[in-house]
Amino acid sequence: MKKLLGRSVYSNALAIFFIATVVLLGIMIALTQSVILREFTATEKRVLVLRLQQFSSMLLREVKPLDKTVTRLARQPDLETYLRNHSPSLIAPNLFSGLDAQSPVDFIAAYNANGKQVLFNLRDPALAAKIGETDTLASQILSADSVNDERQSEVIAGFVLLNNRLVAISFAPIYPKGNSSNEPIGNLVCGKILDQEALAFLESIFGAQIEFDPFRNLEVSAPGNEHILRMLTTNEIAVVTDDSGKLTGYMFIRSPNRSPLGLLKFMQPQNLLDQGKHASRLFLLGISTSGGVLVLVVWILLDRTILRRIRSLTQKLESEKRSGRLPVKLNFKGEDELGELAHSIEDLARLLENIQSQYRNVVEDQTDMICRFDARFNLTFANDVFRKTFHLESAELSTQRLDLLLDPPNRSEFLAHYERLTQDRPLSTSVHQLHPGDPPECWLRTTLRKSFSAEGEPVGGQWVSSDITPQIAAQQRMLESERRFRRLFETASDGILLVEGRHLKISDINPSLGKLLDLDSHEILGQEIRHVSAFRACLRVIRRFESPEEIPAHPESSTTQTRILKTDGGELFIELSCTSYQWQNERFYQFNFHDVTQRVKGEQALRSLSSRLLKSQDDERRKIARELHDSTAQNLSALEMNVTLLETHLPNPNEKIRRLLDETRRLSSDCSQEIRNISYLLHPPLIDEVGLAFAIKWFAAGYSQRTGIGVTVEISPDLPRLNREIEMPLFRIVQEALTNIYRHSGADSAELTLTHEEGDVLCLSILDNGHGFAADPKTTDPDEEVFTQIGVGLAGMRERTGELHGQFTIESSPAGVSIVIVIPLAHGKTQPENSDRG
Repeated sequence: MKKLLGRSVYSNALAIFFIATVVLLGIMIALTQSVILREFTATEKRVLVLRLQQFSSMLLREVKPLDKTVTRLARQPDLETYLRNHSPSLIAPNLFSGLDAQSPVDFIAAYNANGKQVLFNLRDPALAAKIGETDTLASQILSADSVNDERQSEVIAGFVLLNNRLVAISFAPIYPKGNSSNEPIGNLVCGKILDQEALAFLESIFGAQIEFDPFRNLEVSAPGNEHILRMLTTNEIAVVTDDSGKLTGYMFIRSPNRSPLGLLKFMQPQNLLDQGKHASRLFLLGISTSGGVLVLVVWILLDRTILRRIRSLTQKLESEKRSGRLPVKLNFKGEDELGELAHSIEDLARLLENIQSQYRNVVEDQTDMICRFDARFNLTFANDVFRKTFHLESAELSTQRLDLLLDPPNRSEFLAHYERLTQDRPLSTSVHQLHPGDPPECWLRTTLRKSFSAEGEPVGGQWVSSDITPQIAAQQRMLESERRFRRLFETASDGILLVEGRHLKISDINPSLGKLLDLDSHEILGQEIRHVSAFRACLRVIRRFESPEEIPAHPESSTTQTRILKTDGGELFIELSCTSYQWQNERFYQFNFHDVTQRVKGEQALRSLSSRLLKSQDDERRKIARELHDSTAQNLSALEMNVTLLETHLPNPNEKIRRLLDETRRLSSDCSQEIRNISYLLHPPLIDEVGLAFAIKWFAAGYSQRTGIGVTVEISPDLPRLNREIEMPLFRIVQEALTNIYRHSGADSAELTLTHEEGDVLCLSILDNGHGFAADPKTTDPDEEVFTQIGVGLAGMRERTGELHGQFTIESSPAGVSIVIVIPLAHGKTQPENSDRG
């Protein structure tokens, strides 16, 4: 038993097995008693109920002979005569005379129509003592509802009580002879006494003790008679178990009027329960014996094999533990589970030795300062970095205390951190300065761990510190740089806006931008730029940077000019520069707002002045052309006419005078033609009369004749008449372009195309096959190259195109020059007033 209650796992397992066996045996006993035996009892009760039902059926069969007898006797003529003429002088008939000796009838009674007994015969006079008074017989029989109300059954059987004895009766109505449809003249009753002698036959059949108890001898409310109340309310049959272990079945016996007469008790021993108890005892005895034998066998096996080997292995482990050496050598023999356990312990010891060696190497190779200390802060281990930092030798560790090595400020901080550590939170990290002496100071990130015993008492800890002096210095430099850049940001003359790239929210805004746009920087910080009307132009710039491709490593930039409305309704022209960059895996946009309102307004004023100058130039040309045509040309024509008239007044001019007149006439004609050409060049009248297309064709034809440069003209046949404000600038552009070809290109041919394209757009294209423009080393803009070499001709062409809201493009190469002008015609199709001429 001492071994059984040992502290080994197997001893505990054996004890648990023994206890479990006992508990299982108790459970089986309880189940046997509460379930199996109870089921046996219930089965016996169900069998007894069935036997009571069979007994009831057999009891009714005992009454069947009475039915036949009473039916036959009710038809005897002398009985009918006696009932009809009943008088004291008549001799009562003896109805038993017609019955055989084996008839089950004990008495016969006849009643007249008024229910008065007129005849009572006994089979044996000795039965009178058993029957007693018969006055109650008529009330028990003739008051039955089945007798008075139901005519479908001629014979009625049942039970009555006479002298507290159960009597089976059968009675039938007596009708006049030959006519059963009339009212009966009386009733005939046959009865048999069911005393204990009569029930003995049924007891022998069922093997049970049968008794009858009339209700007058019973106290229904007495203790132990609850089954009688249950039978009165619910069932006709009940089965109970008495103290002696017998089953007793109760069955109601009722009279023909359904009133209860008494209880028929059916008593029999519980043979099935007795057999179940005997079988359960044998079963429990077998289980107990086999369980005890099994516990004994398991105990012997454990004691002889497992427990002995466990004690041996435990002793070897204790010996190796006291020696404190690694690796562990157990020399435990056997290839069973305990042998494998011993080999595993040896392998773990070798692994632990290897890990310990690796840990030593790792700790010694660390650049961090590492030390361990006991509960009194005495150093138990320190790596080389710690010893060099505090100028310690390895032999001095046992005499050094960590708290005394620290300077006073760090010592108090160290002790405060150590005291705050608990078993739930045994770790603490802090950053502090250290003054070990040489170097003068350094910054450390220290991790302090507090160790606890199994009882929760502090037993020391570990102190690990990393030198973060370079990081602290870099952080301080970064903070100083951030302060400098922040100062530049706040004092910059241009407005600066920083936008976070993911949600396009405003990250920062400098005071110059807030002052420029009349914005409160504190109110708009954190808002999306689409919610601030002054920054909606920034959205168009950002779309250039939005791409599913990867964000480039180098910043992107873009510069554009836009118009911004201030909150007070004022107008600003801003040169908007945007730079996209990435910082900490996030994309940001920086917008620089440079106010160019004065410059833009100056350019607009200059452009307006240039437009007015061009218009004034056209008006002046038109006026000069009209003056030349209407005045000078007319005077020259008059001069030519006067020379002709003068020739007629000279009858015989000499050769010299004639030659002088002819030369004067030719000069005046040439001057008149030249004046007319100059007038047409200054303002062609055809453009007002027949439109731009015919004027261009006329000018190109004259240009080819004068210069010898072939010009191919292609004009869309569906070109509509345009407003004079469009036709005249286009004609001047064509005129200036062809003039430049003649003066500068060295070309011998040119192509001019004027088309009306889809989208209501007019496209003018002029090409030549000259040598193009020579590159100007002072500029890189192609337009600026052209303007530098030729002067204001192309500038005027571009200015006229700009006034028409068109696009001017020029390209030059050694193969020639190409000029393309695209003008929208949304507002230029108004016909001039004289468009119906010619």
